[in-house]
Amino acid sequence: MISVFVLVGVLLASTSPASAEPAVSVSTPAGERYIPGQPVALLVEISANRATDGTIRVRLDGTEVVTKNFEVAGGATKTIVVVTDTLIWGGNLVVDVRSSDGNVSVRPPLNHDREAELVAILPSMQGRGIPASTRTSTADRIARTYDISENVLLAGPGAIQMFDGMIGSEQDLSALPQESRAAITQWLAGGGALFLNESTGAAITELEIPASTQSERAVGFGRIVYTDGAVGRGQLDGLIAPTRLMNQDEFGQNFNPGFSGQILLRDAGIAIPGIGVLLILMGIYILAVGPGLFVALRRLHRQPLIWLAIPVVAVVAVGTVYVVGRAQRADVDLAHATIVADTNGVLIERSEILVASSNGGYAGVETGAGFIPGSRTINRFGQQLGMPPEVRDNTIGFDLNPGEVSRLLMERVIPTSGNGSFDIQITDRGDRSLSGTVTNTSGFDLAEVQVVAGNDVVNLGTLLDGETKDLELDDRFAYVPTGNDTLFGQMEQDFFNGFAPDEDDRSPVNAGAFNDFVQRYPNSRAPGQVMALGWTREAPAPVRTNRGREIVKGRTAFVSVVPIEDNDPFVQYGEAFAELQRVFDFELAGQANGQFVEVPMEMHFRLPPNADPAGRYVLEVPNDIIVLEIWDGATFVPSEDRLNAADAGRASTISLEPEEIFNGTVQIRAGFGQFGRSPTPVLRSAAPAEQAVDVEPVIPAVLAGATG
Repeated sequence: MISVFVLVGVLLASTSPASAEPAVSVSTPAGERYIPGQPVALLVEISANRATDGTIRVRLDGTEVVTKNFEVAGGATKTIVVVTDTLIWGGNLVVDVRSSDGNVSVRPPLNHDREAELVAILPSMQGRGIPASTRTSTADRIARTYDISENVLLAGPGAIQMFDGMIGSEQDLSALPQESRAAITQWLAGGGALFLNESTGAAITELEIPASTQSERAVGFGRIVYTDGAVGRGQLDGLIAPTRLMNQDEFGQNFNPGFSGQILLRDAGIAIPGIGVLLILMGIYILAVGPGLFVALRRLHRQPLIWLAIPVVAVVAVGTVYVVGRAQRADVDLAHATIVADTNGVLIERSEILVASSNGGYAGVETGAGFIPGSRTINRFGQQLGMPPEVRDNTIGFDLNPGEVSRLLMERVIPTSGNGSFDIQITDRGDRSLSGTVTNTSGFDLAEVQVVAGNDVVNLGTLLDGETKDLELDDRFAYVPTGNDTLFGQMEQDFFNGFAPDEDDRSPVNAGAFNDFVQRYPNSRAPGQVMALGWTREAPAPVRTNRGREIVKGRTAFVSVVPIEDNDPFVQYGEAFAELQRVFDFELAGQANGQFVEVPMEMHFRLPPNADPAGRYVLEVPNDIIVLEIWDGATFVPSEDRLNAADAGRASTISLEPEEIFNGTVQIRAGFGQFGRSPTPVLRSAAPAEQAVDVEPVIPAVLAGATG
C-alpha cells in the first residue's frame, strides 16, 4: 500500500507544470529604441502553456498610465500592442502582466539613440534589400529602418508617432484597413515624411491625394516624397532629411501646463470659493458657537444646554455647506477647449474636454466619427493629467465621484478638400514684407483674430463671418520663433493675467490649449507659411457626451495655415522651410577656439518643391551670429570668415557652394551672442547681382533618375 501512495505521488509531481505563469517579453517596433517624451508602442509578447486571460498594466514612475485586456490560447504565443506615454527624461517604465495563471513584471530595456532617424518599413517594401541604416541628407546623422507589422498600424497613430519617416507604396495603403490609413494620415499631419516607391506626382487615392507634377506633396504639417522606384531598389543614401532632435517641451513651455485646465474649470461652472468667503464662514461659525450661544443661553438661563447646542449648530453648518455646494454643482457641466485647424488638405480637430459629474458616476464622450483619445496623460513635469480613461462600448470616459472632474483629449485628423476657416491671399511680396487679405470663412464671428508668420504677428481684432481685412507682415515673418516668441508673448500679455483672472472670462481665448496644439504640431509655426487664427465661444465641441448631448460650454480656435510658396522656381525671402533642430547639446568649433557663444544652435532649411534645382542660393545671416558652420556633405565647416565684421551692423549674405545644398536641404550650426532677441538666418535664391558663377547643385542619385 505504501508503494502505491509513493507511485501516485511521483506521477502527480511529474505531471504538474513547473510554472503556469506565462512567459513575457517586451520590445518596441524599433527594437529597444524609443523617443523620450513621445508615445511608444510596446510589443508585449505572451507565451502561455494553457489558455489564459488577464490584463496588461503599464506603470510609469510608479503611476499606472494604461491598461489593456488580453486572451491567449493554450500553447500559443501572442503579441499585444500597448501604446503608452513616456517622460522626456526617460522614466521608470514597468509592464505588469496579470493573468489567471500568475503575474509577471517586466522592465523593458529601452534605449534612445538621439542622433538617429527612426524609419518604419511597410509590408510591401520589406525584403527589398533596404539597408538597416543609411546616412541622412545632411548633418552626419544615421537613419535606421525597421519592419513594422499591420498590428502596429492598427494600434492607432500613437503607435507610429515615434517614427520620423516611413517607407512604402500605394500597394500598402490599398491593403490596409481604413483605421490604419487614418493613423498614417494623422502621423503625416504631425510632421512625418512618407517615402513612396511611386513615380513623381502620382495620385494617392487612399489618402485622397490628387496627381501633381511635384516630387513632394505636403500633407498637413508632413510630406509625401515620391522616389520613382528608388526605395524599392534599396537606394536610400541621402534621401532622408534629419529632423528635430530636441523635444518641444525640453526647454519649457510658453504657458503653465495647467493653464488650459484653469480656463476649462471656469467654463464648466466650477469655482473654488475665495479665501475671503471661507474666512467669513469660519468667523460666523466661531461667533455662533462661542459668544453667540453663550449670551443666548445665559439670557435664557439654560447654560447647560450648550453641550447640546454646539453639536446642533455644527450639524446645521455642515448641512448648509452641503446644500449650498450641491446647488453650485447643479450647474456643473462638461466644457471644452477646441482647436480646428486646416492645412495642406488635412483637417485637424483637437478638443480637450473637462469631464465633470455633479452626482458621480460614469461620464465621458462618444468615440464615433473617427475621434480617438489623444496623448496627454503626462505633462513635462512628470505629473499625471487626470486618471487613465476607460472605454465602454463606443464611449470613453471616467467613473467619477460626486463633484469630481478629469480631463480627456480627443483628436481627429481627416483629409479635406473644402474651404478652410480662413481664406488667406498674399497679394504683394516686397523685399522684406508680405501683404494681402484674410477672409473669415469659418461660419462664426471670430474675436481676437491674429495672422502669424514666423515671428511676426498682426492683430486684426474681431472678424465677422464673411468679412475681409488687410494684413501686412514685416521682415520677421521669415524668422524661426525662439526665446522671444512674439505670438505667445502677446497672448500672455493680452489674454492671460495671473493677477486679474477675471480677464480670462471676458476673453474667448484659451491660450494654454493653443500652446498644447503647437507642442503637438511644432511645424505649425515654421517659416514658409502663414497662419490665421480666431476665437469664439459659440461653436460646440466636435464630440458629444456619452449620452449624445452637445458640449456647448467652452472656447474654440479656428486656424488656417497656408504655404507662402508660389509656382515661381525663384525662392523669395521667407519662402523656404526652416526648423530649429537642436540647442545647447553640442559645441561649435569657434567655442573650442575661445569665442564666447551664449547659445549654440543647429538649423535645417528645406527649399520648396518647386525650387530651381540648378539655381544659386544664399543665406542671410544676422549680425548677432558670431560663429557659423555649414554642412558640406561630409562635415560641418567653420565659416566665420564669410561673415561680416561684428561691428558692421548689417546681416551677412553668404553665397552657398554646390556641396552645401544637398537634395534641396541646407544644414547649419550657429552661435548666437544674444539668443532669443535676434533674427535667425534666412535661405533664399540669389539675386542676379549675387550670382557670381554658374554651378550644378548636388542632387542624390535616387532623385536624379538613376537606375538600380
